[in-house]
Amino acid sequence: MNNTLLIAKGIKWEKERFRLDIDSISVKEGEVLGLLGPNGAGKTTLLKILALLLKPDKGEIFFPPTSRLVSDPASLSLPPLARLALRGGGEAGESERAGARFPPVARFAPKGDARMGDRDFTTPAPMDIGVRKKITMVFSDHLLYNTTVRNNITVGLKLRRETRENINRKVEEYAWHFRIKEILEKKAGELSNGEKKRVALARAFIIEPELLLLDEPFSALDEPTRESLFKDLSRMLSGKEKRITTILVSQQRSEILSLCHRVGVIIAGRLLQMDKSDEVFNKPNCQEVADFVGMQTLLNGRVKDCSDGVVHIKLTGSLRSLQDGSENIISAQGIVATDSEVIIGIRPEEVILMKPLSEQGQFSARNRFIGTIKRIIPLGYQYKIQLECRSPNSMETFPLSSIITRISLEELNLREGNNCLVLFKANAVHLIQK
Repeated sequence: MNNTLLIAKGIKWEKERFRLDIDSISVKEGEVLGLLGPNGAGKTTLLKILALLLKPDKGEIFFPPTSRLVSDPASLSLPPLARLALRGGGEAGESERAGARFPPVARFAPKGDARMGDRDFTTPAPMDIGVRKKITMVFSDHLLYNTTVRNNITVGLKLRRETRENINRKVEEYAWHFRIKEILEKKAGELSNGEKKRVALARAFIIEPELLLLDEPFSALDEPTRESLFKDLSRMLSGKEKRITTILVSQQRSEILSLCHRVGVIIAGRLLQMDKSDEVFNKPNCQEVADFVGMQTLLNGRVKDCSDGVVHIKLTGSLRSLQDGSENIISAQGIVATDSEVIIGIRPEEVILMKPLSEQGQFSARNRFIGTIKRIIPLGYQYKIQLECRSPNSMETFPLSSIITRISLEELNLREGNNCLVLFKANAVHLIQK
């Protein structure tokens, strides 16, 4: 994954009160890049722009082998948009009523030196249907033709004038991959929601695009169907058969963390962080990202001292209402200047609960507090424990969350209102400097 497949720079798009403003985003060959963010953040809008289905107000999109899209409205001419009457079956949705549109044919022009790895993005090339054929997007609402499954998944191959022999071979292959062999002759209107998802994905994969864009591929599915489709898509994206460069949009952290090599977090139209999945989830670069990726404990603090790579932070307030003056001290790994103001982030999975200290031996964790259980929230196979914690010498408390298993809950005999020992290591504490 050393070669860059796509680069977008200075993407700006505005409509009514929403503004998308992306400085830069790129995806490497063979990579699965996740775009994570809340509803209305601009993820799908960005995906449409990268798919060349939506014209930005401003920006540049580079796509190999030699192209650069000029997205200046003054220089970008689009032909009339053709319409297709698409039906997903059942009741007519918004996309069915509006129809689907052929992608625009944009114009490319050269500018400057933009080499990355062994790819050259500087030589001009016409932006015609040949470039658009390299990119495929799967929308969250399927957009299936009102015909058989077989006809749906072969439409791209027929447009590319594949031979009948090749079409039949690929239908067998991808129908097997997505478990739709038994429904190839069914009409789109006869399919369940999960089957529609599988057909839409098979239709995208079968043409073997250079870039695949997936918009919420697991949305509106029941849990068993979601789990089954997740396994199949995960196998396809892993590259064991054929690895296709993919950008995947989702609101679900678990999906992004499991499937993606890198993650971009988009909030309010801005790309706030782009990094390896583990870095984004465990070392968010700002409060907004930390909150969204599930770092449920966020506290304000001031560095009291720092020595031998360990920072001691005095809590000065919680982002959720702790008053100033706390004597609670949290230790973290790192080097931060004394008196620096920081935000302390702690993931609930890193917080360990034990029986009171009098019943236990000594532990290696630097951070130890007395916790009072305020609430126990079932989360399927796990439980979220909301606590109010304090040091033995402090009368002020701060909020903290922990995730534990059902077995741990029973063995520790945890009940709302009970006290317990709360521990977490210094390397489990993430510091965001203000």
